Amino acid sequence: MRAFDTERFSEQLVKLPEIIFGLVLAQSLVSYRAILIDPVPSGDPSSHVVAIVALITVYITTVLSWYDWHHTMMDRPYDMSRFGGTEWARLASDMVIVVLYAYLLFSIAPFESDPTAIIWRHLLGYPLIFIVYLLSGVARRRAYGPLASNLRSIIAFLAILSGVVSEYWLLTRQGASLALNVVVLLAVLGLMLLYRRNRRAETRARRELRDEGPVVAIDIDGVLGDQIAGVIPMVERDYAITLTYEDVVDWRYDFGPSDIATEIGRALSEEGYIRDMPVHEGAQKMTAALIPRHRVLVTTARSASTRDLTEEWLHRNRLFHDVLLNTEEAAKSSSAASILVDDYVGNVVEFLENTSGYAVLVRRPWNRDDSALSSHKDAGRVVTVDSLSEVPSAIRQFATQLALRDPPAQSSTRRRERGHRARGPKNEATPGRMGADDEPE
Repeated sequence: MRAFDTERFSEQLVKLPEIIFGLVLAQSLVSYRAILIDPVPSGDPSSHVVAIVALITVYITTVLSWYDWHHTMMDRPYDMSRFGGTEWARLASDMVIVVLYAYLLFSIAPFESDPTAIIWRHLLGYPLIFIVYLLSGVARRRAYGPLASNLRSIIAFLAILSGVVSEYWLLTRQGASLALNVVVLLAVLGLMLLYRRNRRAETRARRELRDEGPVVAIDIDGVLGDQIAGVIPMVERDYAITLTYEDVVDWRYDFGPSDIATEIGRALSEEGYIRDMPVHEGAQKMTAALIPRHRVLVTTARSASTRDLTEEWLHRNRLFHDVLLNTEEAAKSSSAASILVDDYVGNVVEFLENTSGYAVLVRRPWNRDDSALSSHKDAGRVVTVDSLSEVPSAIRQFATQLALRDPPAQSSTRRRERGHRARGPKNEATPGRMGADDEPE
């Protein structure tokens, strides 16, 4: 069976609002041809002024929105195969936005030749658009994480535009004027331009913040995912031995006929084991807290052949990241990270001995003996945590130490150099979209 091509399917879906809006735009040019052909009629030179300003405002708004929306779709296409109902809701929201742009265009008709008409119904379309921007942004964040949309900016401009429309409605209870209509339309245009500029500035600032922060590598099996839960019933089925999570007190816990590491390796060849692996409590909140300030790598020693299933599992469970790194037999120190979050003492020791970075050991039954880390603990380069909720604060402390130790330019150079080393033949990296910097609607 041919693999589902998300990007190709998304491209086809994008054509739907494109076609509809193209038809609406073409029809508006026909509908307002009198204004376009004769913007300053000889009989009444001011009769088309308000309609012209309204058309300019709508066209500029839609062109800028269209540009930014296509930019967003390149980074975050509609992914129905992974996110299902969330992405259908997002598509529906985008279609409603197109309808509202059409509303803005055709609601100009009542004041096409009457510059003193009350235009609040036309103005109402702008806050309505921001309401749907908000719904689309929520859907996109549900699928792609907290960087997918800046909801605070949308809410702020929604409130401002709502205030402008409300104030206009109050001022025109006794009638409107040409000057008032032009001023309020220019104010709306200014707000729409400011919104686009503000969103781009926020995107640049966020990108700079993440570039300046240390790169964080997070192990999957044992940190994000509970790799033991799915193996226990297999051991009971194949060896008639009953185990519990707490029984696994060693990474290679030997239970007689086999050991836990061997059984995990065997289980990783089964799609159901990977797809249904439970997520450790706090994993989603941890990655959501880290992704706004750090480039996040998720690392695994799994075979590269499991990459697609692993990426699907990460996305379905909303474990936000920039890159999935299949290290297989490669050392964790070969990643581009300055901070490692892991559950295996051996990985932590190797990382600390071969880099100048820091590490967080997540406490699990198999790493209670962490005596091998004593010297690194004394040096302040590793901490142990009992809960994933403690990880962000530990990383903030390490990030502060790194910032004091390494100038920003030196840190960036080191990350680039180590990033090149991370992509050897056995070190397959897959870029994720969850960490792509947010783009405007």
